[in-house]
Amino acid sequence: MPQNTHLELVSAEAERQAESPREAWDASALHSQAVELARQLGWVPSVRSSHTLKERVRALHRRLAPLLHAFRGPLPDKPVSDDFHWLHDNLRLVETELYGLRDAVKTIRKVPHVRRSDGVVVPRVAALAEGLLSATAYQFSEQAFSAYVEAYQETTVLKMKELWGLVSAMKLLLLEQIAARASQLPANPAGLYGAG
Repeated sequence: MPQNTHLELVSAEAERQAESPREAWDASALHSQAVELARQLGWVPSVRSSHTLKERVRALHRRLAPLLHAFRGPLPDKPVSDDFHWLHDNLRLVETELYGLRDAVKTIRKVPHVRRSDGVVVPRVAALAEGLLSATAYQFSEQAFSAYVEAYQETTVLKMKELWGLVSAMKLLLLEQIAARASQLPANPAGLYGAG
């Protein structure tokens, strides 16, 4: 009798997912945070487009591109931190995303803008991405992404252009985090916590 390898693969994947570490988010808390963010953000109908994200991408490029040169070539002979090792191993991915971001944010320039609680006006998709990544401690999962966006839309329905642009906004925020952490690494490859 032939074996059903498709069922075996699905079963193995289900077991692997069941054994994976607990998610970095709680469904109820995630829902509450998304709904609260939607209530806090005040739509600014007079602002129909901006260069906010484009300017952030330019600033990110000026900051991150020179840092990435320090990670070319072989790893140093001395011990390096997990952050240094990860960035060295994923250098091409980071560069590709950095350069691709310029075109990606052009498509979300003309989207609804909101006023954050600090008074700054930003594209709503950027505020949503910040809220999502903050709520999940920058640990992405499809389940958390879907749950957060669905909860947000219980209060505020997003435009299709915003849904498409959410990934680009998240990439921008993640690359900004990488730039912040990477700025310390060339001078101190072992990092603050020793080698990883």
